Amino acid sequence: MKKISSLLIALGMLSAPVFAQMHSGPHPMPGAESSGASGNSSSGASGSSPMRTEATADLPPPPSPIARLKPVTQDGVTYLCGGVGEEESSYMKQQASGYDLMLTFATRSGAYLADVDVDIRDAGGNTVLQLACDSPILLVDLPQGGSYKVRAEAAGYELNKTVRVAGGRKAQSQRVASSILSWPQQVAEGGGAATSTGGGASGGRAAGSGAR
Repeated sequence: MKKISSLLIALGMLSAPVFAQMHSGPHPMPGAESSGASGNSSSGASGSSPMRTEATADLPPPPSPIARLKPVTQDGVTYLCGGVGEEESSYMKQQASGYDLMLTFATRSGAYLADVDVDIRDAGGNTVLQLACDSPILLVDLPQGGSYKVRAEAAGYELNKTVRVAGGRKAQSQRVASSILSWPQQVAEGGGAATSTGGGASGGRAAGSGAR
């Protein structure tokens, strides 16, 4: 091929620049280099972890478990149900000083119990508060001091207790009246909702005992 090309050049039928171009290496297609660059840039952008990190950082933090706990006032009596989980349990115990009565629902094995229907009456038998508590701890701010009869029912099993509270604007040193209502274990097994509040209600006394 070289000999033929040289002969053509000698005869003047082929110019030297054209001959040099015929034997040079292949030239890249126009736009190939820019296309590769843009491909790399696009690939880097789509796989960029900082963008995903920033999006994750914009997500709001999950709400605290105690955010759901709101005092409720019924017929002039304020109460608060809570204690599901360790954080709620600690919070309820901290809030107890602002109430007259703290009731804890549990089984005799020490497990906490929820879904309890509560009826509180004064010494004259008048209903003061009726509610369904979906948690194992109930705090109640009663209208006045004195003796109250508490009836609590879980899974068809009823407990009755008499508690005495100071009531009124008691001194900060006055301890809240606290009572644990303990059901047989079969109540939880038969439909009562057993819950966990951290340490359990170990140390609770049998049903029918007075307030602590």
